[in-house]
Amino acid sequence: MLCKSILNEFAVKRNLDRLIYNTRYTEGPSSVNICHLVLGGKTYKGELAGSKQMAKQVAAEAAIESLLGMLIHWFFSLAMLKGILCAKETP
Repeated sequence: MLCKSILNEFAVKRNLDRLIYNTRYTEGPSSVNICHLVLGGKTYKGELAGSKQMAKQVAAEAAIESLLGMLIHWFFSLAMLKGILCAKETP
């Protein structure tokens, strides 16, 4: 999984603040890690993972999925707006 590396490169190219990974470890019979990632002032929550490194990757993946979802939403919104504008221009 390259999500952490991809997201870091994205942040650098977009001149965003440094990525902040907050990882928590829970001890017990089923020890797990969970990570919250802060990017551009927004927090993305990963899922439970077996290691600290995997928890960071999962949080980075959640951030990428969210960003791609927003991009797709905006793409379709712009396409809809373009259709409305074109309809208004025709006599």
